[in-house]
Amino acid sequence: MAGHSHHDVPKAIVNNVLIAEPSFWGKALSKYTLVLEHRCKKWEVIAKNYTNLYVTDIEPEQKILQLYLPYHQQNLRYINQPVGVAKTEFYGGIKARFHQSKLSNLINQVQIKAAEAAGYPVNISLTSIFNNTGKIAPGKITRRDIYSIYNYDNYLLVIEINGDILRCALEKNAANFKQVNIDDLPGLPEEVLAENHLGYNWDLYSGIDYTIDITKPVGKRVTKLQLDGKNIDPNQVLRIAMNSYRANGGSEYLMFKEVKKIWRSAT
Repeated sequence: MAGHSHHDVPKAIVNNVLIAEPSFWGKALSKYTLVLEHRCKKWEVIAKNYTNLYVTDIEPEQKILQLYLPYHQQNLRYINQPVGVAKTEFYGGIKARFHQSKLSNLINQVQIKAAEAAGYPVNISLTSIFNNTGKIAPGKITRRDIYSIYNYDNYLLVIEINGDILRCALEKNAANFKQVNIDDLPGLPEEVLAENHLGYNWDLYSGIDYTIDITKPVGKRVTKLQLDGKNIDPNQVLRIAMNSYRANGGSEYLMFKEVKKIWRSAT
């Protein structure tokens, strides 16, 4: 019984093992069917099957709908509340990852200001663009828009690292790209992404100036790393703001896991 990866796998057989996954967010329910037979004083599985039952194919139960309707309406009122105004578009997705992104800058500036307001100023902030659909359009900003660009529950943390740990994190970040030949560059930017690339594992930094060279092998790609125009020393102490998932080593950014945690937000 698979999960977490958000895939819709109606049925797969691997090494005679039935594997299935019912999509995500309650879109389907997994139904397994096993046929057993009692042989030689024990039960044996002689047949097995599986299917996904999709909620779109099922008529809603009106009594249940009426029970949760007030809560649904309350939630809609909450997420449609205005919280600000955007004078320009904050685009997301792959475009925001490849180009100088207003969206990542916005999130990083919010993290920097929040840490400073709590009394823990930072040198650096990092975030990622969590999905390929979230964005903020010009005009009124609602809570719904905020959830569309930051759809995970996280705390904000300030941690203390050194220049060596920062470089290790950037090398891990640079592994999101294939190694390319300077004489045979891909035609499209997304063609340089590694096959196992996941967008939410690509961190975007504010506060530092760095360069990566993807013609070099993984682990040796950071060719420039500066803070305020000066090279960062491996032993230089730095404070950095990031979400709790990354600070706890999420997505194998283990270099952050054991460092000193300076502050964590209440929410």
